[in-house]
Amino acid sequence: MMKRQRVTAQESFGCVMVEWWLTESRPEPMIQWLGVRNLTVRLWRTTSTVLGIGAGASLFLTVVLINQSVLQSYRESLEALTGRAELVVTPDASSWMPEELLSKIEQVPGIAHATPSVQTMAKITWADGNFARNGAKASLITGDSLEFLNSTSHILLARSFAARNGLKVGDTVTASTPTGAKSLTIRGLLPEGGMAKAFGGALAVMDIDAARKTFAFDGQTSRVDLFLKAGTSPRQAQARVSTLLGASFRVEEPAERVDNFQNSFRSFQALIEFLAAVGLFVAWVLVAGTIHVSVTERQGELGILRAIGASPMQILTMILGESFWLGLLGGGLALAASFVFSHAMLGTVVAALSAQALLKIPEPQLHLPLVQAFEFLLLTATGAAIAGLFPAWRATRVSLLASIEREQPHAAAEAPWATLAAPVPSLIAQMAIQNVVRRPSRTSTTVGLLATALAFVAVIEVMTGSFEKTLSARFDHTLTPELVIFGQGKGRPDQRQTLHEGFVDELRGLPGVRGAYGRRLLPIRYEGREISLISLDDMGVETGYRVLDVVDRPREQAGIELYSSPDFTVLVSESFRNHFHKSTGDFLWLAAPMGNVRARVIGITTDFSSPNGALYTSRAWYRKIWKDPLLNGIGIMVQEGHGTTALQTTLRSRYALSRNVVVLSDREYRNEVQGIAAQAIVYVKSLRWAALFIALIALFNSFMVDIRERWQELGLLRAVGMSPLQMMAMLVFEALLKAAMAVILGLGLGLGVAWFGLTNFLTTRLGWVFHLHFSWQAPALCAALAGIVSILAVAIPAFKAVSLEVSLALAEL
Repeated sequence: MMKRQRVTAQESFGCVMVEWWLTESRPEPMIQWLGVRNLTVRLWRTTSTVLGIGAGASLFLTVVLINQSVLQSYRESLEALTGRAELVVTPDASSWMPEELLSKIEQVPGIAHATPSVQTMAKITWADGNFARNGAKASLITGDSLEFLNSTSHILLARSFAARNGLKVGDTVTASTPTGAKSLTIRGLLPEGGMAKAFGGALAVMDIDAARKTFAFDGQTSRVDLFLKAGTSPRQAQARVSTLLGASFRVEEPAERVDNFQNSFRSFQALIEFLAAVGLFVAWVLVAGTIHVSVTERQGELGILRAIGASPMQILTMILGESFWLGLLGGGLALAASFVFSHAMLGTVVAALSAQALLKIPEPQLHLPLVQAFEFLLLTATGAAIAGLFPAWRATRVSLLASIEREQPHAAAEAPWATLAAPVPSLIAQMAIQNVVRRPSRTSTTVGLLATALAFVAVIEVMTGSFEKTLSARFDHTLTPELVIFGQGKGRPDQRQTLHEGFVDELRGLPGVRGAYGRRLLPIRYEGREISLISLDDMGVETGYRVLDVVDRPREQAGIELYSSPDFTVLVSESFRNHFHKSTGDFLWLAAPMGNVRARVIGITTDFSSPNGALYTSRAWYRKIWKDPLLNGIGIMVQEGHGTTALQTTLRSRYALSRNVVVLSDREYRNEVQGIAAQAIVYVKSLRWAALFIALIALFNSFMVDIRERWQELGLLRAVGMSPLQMMAMLVFEALLKAAMAVILGLGLGLGVAWFGLTNFLTTRLGWVFHLHFSWQAPALCAALAGIVSILAVAIPAFKAVSLEVSLALAEL
């Protein structure tokens, strides 16, 4: 009794203070003080809300932080590799350009010097990374320059990389190359800074002629760095070189290369940023729910404030101030948590971006500028204030008379739905149903909060499930070889060390091998976008051309035409058709190393190698036009009567070390690719737990206030004989009823958004065509999570209710 009297005295004292401040014509500071006081008095609610906001906002900031750190890391690597070069020439139609173009470029007016280089990825015995191989300047060599330039097996390493791995000058390492393993000797160390900064120091430098010979780049160049004469405009030089080389080559400033790199995975970034923004939105919904609950709980206080002269605008600013402070505190928590989450998720997100960019990206150092941190705090605080706008407006409508009437005890009105509960044998269940339906405002708030989180979960489950099912179905339909061979390394096959086509001829002569077939994936550009050009050896009509997942005509007919047509033919992927509006029967003009070539489209196929699209052609035509002897993988068909496992063991023992390759069965290959795909979406799936955590906090706040409002009613129930166990059952049943309503609403909303995302967003933004796969896993998961979250949220409030002293509750009547 005394505790309640002290609270009343404090509230009365607060009202007297407000009245004094109002009469002194200084209402604004006092009104704002009451808002801050509400946050500190109800500390448990403030803390839980700040935690929820921090959870949602930190995931949003984590995505932004990782994305911009990746771009900054790549920009630094490009700057380190190009040095002071003002323009960079790269092939637009392949991964190389003829060496003889160098002399033509140097004759362009305004060009002072042109430096060629070749670049590739390799696997070495102690690490796996990106290695750029080019002609090193003598100023960067700490060993014997003349000996270095005269050798085909000498390399330079970054000093930091050598120190991390315990390497020193004179050590010998083994590198995988397209023609097998090669021994290389460390002949010097690159000093810190400059070129050694590229790819986090995972860089080796060779003489360009040695690199061409070692890595099968005979007569080829990957990149040419251009240095201009004094007074020459970069734009003028760019236009002159572009005119000379034609559409098959790109002439860019170093900054433009970063923009093109970002474009290669901008769509994927947009997807994860969109989902992360949804997490932030759910956090703001939590603010709206919290402020709504707070306004409902403080009807009496708000009515008194209006009665003693507080204007609606003053009430509005007080409530919005509470929302703003909640958002600001949550944003501060998110700033700290985002660095923890970023370090935990960095590898996963970088791997996914690498898959999209068709380039292995080094893990960057995380950095958040101070200005951006301030902008993020302002975003979370302002968003929270906007989220609290409607509850704040409701607070301005409260009158003293209405608040007094609301405080008076009254019997619960019989809800229209209550008659539906008549057949229910349990009185407790009937009371729970009546409590749910006779408070539509509170019920709708609770159900809406949980339904928003469940809709988010349903969207993630359906979209990721559809992605995995579509990918799995494509493998089941197209995977033909019984064994596959790739270069050593991590990531997708096209991101590993390449193989030489001569290896295919060697494999075809081995016992047990019925056929060996090469595959090459080459990133090229079409109408300014990067696409995949995939060439395949003819596996024969007896395989039914299963490897070609043609969707608009019989695949056998398409396969025969692809490999036997006298003209250059291609299959285009569904994403290519959607982006460029090209279908069967149309013609394409493709940029090739020696000029543009015309290709005839003979079918539409399914492919997920590039969001912008892919082209499939025969290896014979690819070899003729692109003159590229390299492969990304080799498929092996096993002779009948010869065990697949036995042949796999033979190939591993013979080539695993000598050529640095991996030999996988079809099942192992399928599992590996699906694992890479799953890695790309594991971050997306983690967002659902943040949404559920936010929902848990929101429901906890709602249930606490709901029980506090029903203090008197619960006391009366205890007085007339309801046991603590019965009361606990009633409150839990109410929570489960609201959870069931939230499941229905959330699933309906989530499935609609997932359908729209798969048929519109992924098709138009990512370019991929996924089929909607609905399983009972998503509804079952949502129902289970809704029940668990609701029970957890109601547990403490219910325990507080059953621990209620009847005399204390009745004293409030």
